[in-house]
Amino acid sequence: METRMPSLKTCGSIIGATTLIVLLILVACTSDAQRVRETNEAARVSQTLAPFDTPSTSLPGPTLISAEIEAVDVQEGDCIDSSIPSGIDIENVVIVLCSGEWQYRVLGAFDVTGANFGADSLPGDDLFLQLAQEKCDRRFTNILIPTQQGWQEDDKKVTCLQSSFGLSATEPEKLDRLVGTDRVHIGECLNDAPETNFLSVEVVSCGGEWEFRVLNIFVLEGFSSFPGDAEVTRKSQAACDRRHSYTFAPSGESWLFGDRSVFCLQQSYGLDTTNMELIERMVNQNSLTEGECFNEVPEANFEMVELVGCLGEWEFRVFSSFQVATDGPFPGEIYFEQQADANCDPLAEFNFTPTAESWLLGDRIVICLSTR
Repeated sequence: METRMPSLKTCGSIIGATTLIVLLILVACTSDAQRVRETNEAARVSQTLAPFDTPSTSLPGPTLISAEIEAVDVQEGDCIDSSIPSGIDIENVVIVLCSGEWQYRVLGAFDVTGANFGADSLPGDDLFLQLAQEKCDRRFTNILIPTQQGWQEDDKKVTCLQSSFGLSATEPEKLDRLVGTDRVHIGECLNDAPETNFLSVEVVSCGGEWEFRVLNIFVLEGFSSFPGDAEVTRKSQAACDRRHSYTFAPSGESWLFGDRSVFCLQQSYGLDTTNMELIERMVNQNSLTEGECFNEVPEANFEMVELVGCLGEWEFRVFSSFQVATDGPFPGEIYFEQQADANCDPLAEFNFTPTAESWLLGDRIVICLSTR
């Protein structure tokens, strides 16, 4: 009997995760697999029915804790404990109890259907990944797709997987909070998840501590190829809520997989539990307009400022702003001093100018300021 071998793909992300292509060959053991699944389901139901404040406890399990199965038979809820190194064929993948250590968790599956998919020719990886973005649980990190042979034999199933990132035995509850960086929603609050190499972020309550809040989302349009980081930054300055200080944006690699969305994020700067009122008044300094008044915010490393009314107390007032018409390498501080002398009002005492770092991201704005 020939075994159909799905291929494993890593989802394209806005930070450009490398695609992992692996073939899996799996051996069936239905009765053993059923016992593993029954134990996993009993544990899930027990945890669901337990009072909210009751510590979780492990149910006594059978001696058998693993089973080998065919790839086409993996089901939602299965936990796979098999390393899948890139470019190496794997003869067996083992499903285990989800209460222990595992490498991947099956989140669900969908069938590829439609008139645009030929019966003989396997679609490209980019098309499978685009479909996964629409149909998989947003926690997914990888997909199992049919091989050419399986496709010709009418295997059209795509299986959505989540990597454990090494957290399955140490922080299993965190895994349920991890979502793809390109699949968060407006209004959600997030923490970085460095364990995932920033492929995923942790969604948390906005009523507690958080690092980022999603302010709005827009789509890059009108580009036939990746426009570059500087152009993405310029578009973000125009389209994002002015309170944004950070973005999740397409990379050159993720662009190839159809990634076009920019997520505008507001950082908390550690003020989320101490001074939310200040967070709501903080705006990107390059969004300031003539006549506005503001105070410095040292907690934000002077990247953001506190916008306040000019009838009360304030530290700085904006006289005017202009953009320098030059590209190439960073021109240096003396160049900006000369530009400010030529273009700012004589009463302006200070100015905000691009830094070497912001220049690389397309920053060309000079803001002329007064303290009186």
